[in-house]
Amino acid sequence: MSSHPIIFITGCFFYILVISTGIPAVFGEDALNESYQGKIILSPPVTITTPGTYVLSSDAEMMNGTDAITILSGNVFIDGMGHKLEANVSDQNQTVGIKVEGKDSTLKNVSISSVKISGFHTGIKMDKTEVAAIQNCSLSVNQISGIALINASSVIINGSEIVSTQVKGDETGGDGMSITNSDAVTITSVQVTGSGSGGVGDGVKVTRSSTVTLDTSTITSSAGSGVSTQGNSSGLIIRDSIISGNDANGISLTEGCTGPQISGSQVRENTLTGIEISSAKSGILVGNLIEKNQVGLSLSNAEDFSASGNNIKNNKINLDITGNSPLEYWHHIDKTNLADGRPIWYLLGNKDSSISAADNPSCIYAVNCTNLTVVDQVLSKNGAGIFLINTDSAILSRISALDNTFGVRIGYGSRDITVTDSSTETNLIAGYAVAGSQNITFRSCSAQNNLVGFFCSETNKLLLEECDAHNQQGLRRRGPSGFLISGCTNVSVTNSLARQNQFDGLYLKDSPDTLISGTTLSSNDIAGIASLAEGITVINSTISANGAGGVLIYGNYSAMQGNSIQENKGRGLIIDSVTETKIWNNYFNNTRNVEMTGNSSHTTWNITPETGNGITGHTLIGGNYWGNPTQPGYSDICTPNTDGFCNVSYSPGLNGVDQYPISSSVLNSTSQSDQISTLSISDTKYDIDKNGLVNLQDVVALMQGIVSGTMSDSSYDFSNDGRVNLQDVVALFNLIS
Repeated sequence: MSSHPIIFITGCFFYILVISTGIPAVFGEDALNESYQGKIILSPPVTITTPGTYVLSSDAEMMNGTDAITILSGNVFIDGMGHKLEANVSDQNQTVGIKVEGKDSTLKNVSISSVKISGFHTGIKMDKTEVAAIQNCSLSVNQISGIALINASSVIINGSEIVSTQVKGDETGGDGMSITNSDAVTITSVQVTGSGSGGVGDGVKVTRSSTVTLDTSTITSSAGSGVSTQGNSSGLIIRDSIISGNDANGISLTEGCTGPQISGSQVRENTLTGIEISSAKSGILVGNLIEKNQVGLSLSNAEDFSASGNNIKNNKINLDITGNSPLEYWHHIDKTNLADGRPIWYLLGNKDSSISAADNPSCIYAVNCTNLTVVDQVLSKNGAGIFLINTDSAILSRISALDNTFGVRIGYGSRDITVTDSSTETNLIAGYAVAGSQNITFRSCSAQNNLVGFFCSETNKLLLEECDAHNQQGLRRRGPSGFLISGCTNVSVTNSLARQNQFDGLYLKDSPDTLISGTTLSSNDIAGIASLAEGITVINSTISANGAGGVLIYGNYSAMQGNSIQENKGRGLIIDSVTETKIWNNYFNNTRNVEMTGNSSHTTWNITPETGNGITGHTLIGGNYWGNPTQPGYSDICTPNTDGFCNVSYSPGLNGVDQYPISSSVLNSTSQSDQISTLSISDTKYDIDKNGLVNLQDVVALMQGIVSGTMSDSSYDFSNDGRVNLQDVVALFNLIS
């Protein structure tokens, strides 16, 4: 009797088995029991029910839709000797190349090596198997899985390749390797390429399994993600591996995944996110290169992750962290993590911190911090340039945030925050966003070319003063507006400007008693102001040249006085199904000044005349001026009284009468000029990126050039201190903004 030693390595244990070969039971069509150097020759299709060492002496093709080799016994070693097991793809009928199946009890000690399997439903399937190895195998063009482990434990997969696992025809899917309800699986030096089809199918899919290790392996070109988890999967380790070129995420860790560790790996050139961590807990990320993905690293609703020494670069968004509560932002991310070569600042519970230009962060997250000061920053290409979470008393000044998801973001109970003299540009969602916070001030801040300029929700005591929101762009259904305010209380928008936005200048919803004062809203594609809030007051503002209407009122108890509403297309003022609206001392000069729809009632168009600064330069205040830019309006043709009001009342809409319309006889032609001054810098020395424009992109280009050392010439000394350093970035930012 001869014997054959088999060595299994699982975790820290070595299994050395001596298997008696004797005369194993092998049955099946054309099965052979001949001996080859003491081993049993297989001629598939066969079923093995007795321990032994088996070899393939030649290639085999399955033409009748059956499994090639079925193993129903433990202590079985199969050496394919480099031969092929092939199935007729058109007749594969859910077949398996090699199936290891513990029907009544778990099979132990099974090894499969040096076999090439192609064209089956699944290449190798192990079900209820313990202490097993798959080594130096090639699995190609199988449809559902190259390798499938179900209820398996202590399995080593080493030195193998899995190629083009794809469902054929009109269906989608196919996973390179599928691990389900399994434990202690070690994958080393494996290459998985081209898994899935039609956007479905992952390179390695781990479902409800624990302690799966992927080591020194390469996972590329999957239709879905490179590596993914589903269900309660704990202890996943990915180290020293390459995850690249997958059509979804490189690595996707989802709810139920606990304790993952990813280290020393390259995660690059994946279509969506390099490492996507969603609702997972207690993980470690160390020393990874994450580059050229849409998003580099994303933590979404995750808890208690630690990150150090990661190099995140050349992604559209490098780092994105979101959550539903401050607990989901409680991560330990140190400054050894770099985004495009600059440190990530992630502050937890800090007090009295100050961040200046010399610190050169790529982005700033502050969680549960107090008394924070941030000045003179250029922040780009992250989920947020600055994100304050449950932070108390912060001053953000002279911030330039561009090409982020959010430029400046404030939320989760933050209080007493002031943002001044800052600019945001080309951020994907909002230049500035505040939610669930209190006592927030934006002063002298500008936003351009974002989806929304200022996005404010569920906030109490909100002041926007001397702010400029212009040219917000995006899909029309997403409402690219200058100011979008929803669910807020005690709101004031004063002396601000909203112009040339692709939707509304100011969109207001469920924010009662908002004050809009001294603000210009012009040349917006839809409305200057669209209000779905009650009790708003609009005073001393200019609403002009907007596309669908000047002011749209859908909330009760609103008041408008001292405003210039002119040259709006569509309507100057639209009132829809509201009551108790008061409108007086306004200058209307639109092709159609007012449209009232629905069941609007109790609209008041004037007050009893009193001394004051009339909208037309008149010394009395009463009703409104009614003009028309294309022909004489009512105020132009009415007969004036000696007090400057028309001698006959005017009905502008379906409800109410203006008892004291203003006559053109008291019109001051200069009182309604709408002059907007804009900064223009024509000196080409400020055009750092040489594209013929001077804007915030030049600030970023200068910063990158100084950091890389390519811009040291004295012509870049915009701070005039005799040196070229990051102070010149701040100086250029101040010149432009």
